[in-house]
Amino acid sequence: MFCKGRYYSNIALYYLYYMGCRIGNKIKSCSYTPQGISKIWLLDYDDFVSLKFRDDGLYNNNLVTNIYHNGNYIELEASEGSKYTTNRQNGIYTHTLDTFIEDFDFSNIADFDLASKSRKYVVVFLTRTNKYLMFGYKPGATFSYTSQTEEATGSLIQLSVTTTYPIFEVDANAITDHTHLATYLPSPVNAYCETLNKGNTGVFQYHYMLKVSAINGEALDVNNELCSVSGKPQAVLMLYGSSIIAGYEIEGYYSTGATIGGVPTFVFNPTVCPIKINNSIRISEVQIFIEVGGNKTVNLTSTSPWRVTNPNSSIASLNFLNGFAGTYPIRVTGVSNGLYNFDILNTETNERVRLSVVVGSVEWVFKNGAWNANGYWMIGKEWGND
Repeated sequence: MFCKGRYYSNIALYYLYYMGCRIGNKIKSCSYTPQGISKIWLLDYDDFVSLKFRDDGLYNNNLVTNIYHNGNYIELEASEGSKYTTNRQNGIYTHTLDTFIEDFDFSNIADFDLASKSRKYVVVFLTRTNKYLMFGYKPGATFSYTSQTEEATGSLIQLSVTTTYPIFEVDANAITDHTHLATYLPSPVNAYCETLNKGNTGVFQYHYMLKVSAINGEALDVNNELCSVSGKPQAVLMLYGSSIIAGYEIEGYYSTGATIGGVPTFVFNPTVCPIKINNSIRISEVQIFIEVGGNKTVNLTSTSPWRVTNPNSSIASLNFLNGFAGTYPIRVTGVSNGLYNFDILNTETNERVRLSVVVGSVEWVFKNGAWNANGYWMIGKEWGND
């Protein structure tokens, strides 16, 4: 694979061709540049992710504060006479940058040939007045060259693109070898259920938000470098008051209920954090006695959709196993002698009620159970009205 640093030598044609057909890290000219353009960088368009503009604004403010990308820049040193031109007609811009490489080296020719074959680039250059400028944002600039031995030996390089976007000025700090577009994902460990008045609110609050690449989800360090490349620990944001987590680097803190870069640090999950709400579901009788083949009707009222969580019984059956908000006449039919407790859940509030059904002769109830203060009986340690 091609070198990752900015100042390594060019790579042989064979290696470039079979590892993605990209040009090397530096195409060198030995000329002195007294004026005009002093440096040129190319970023393979496949490695380009996005731009960040000043104050998170739109592209028409023309100042780029960050260039998000995966691969490295290729440095193309500018020669004397390097120039940039632009032309706008009917809302369409044509950007062109010309430079001359004097060294007629075989590795340069190999790089030129590869660069001109279907690859496109984001072009950044530095003027002698220390202005960083760029073009090639959508759809990427093409690379073409003409080699010669007349007048001067070398190759004329041209980078050009036709686009709806003007040239952009670039903040100097945006020209870095790696600036991955970062996002944050909640850590699945060390979360807790938010409470209010000694009851759950249904909110599951995360203690830590892990910094990852928005492109492939890989771990990033505090400098937005891949941890697998930098060897540094993954960066995390931490909820105020949480314990320090080992093996990570704390990048900052957030408060309960915060949203970071559009990613919430919490989730509403009443299944994990059941909300304690009283009287959202109720039943007219919590215990009934029926004979085998007999039936009895009780009224179930719920403020939200509901369902029986354990409907499979060999003792009794119900004519309704689920429903919506409202009141339902539940007809219970005896199937065989015994006791069965139906648990019925309000699916939004997670409040439950229990219908205890005794089928057959009740004589065994008095022999094996006891009556509680409410007039209901108990078998073993289980009260029929729990």
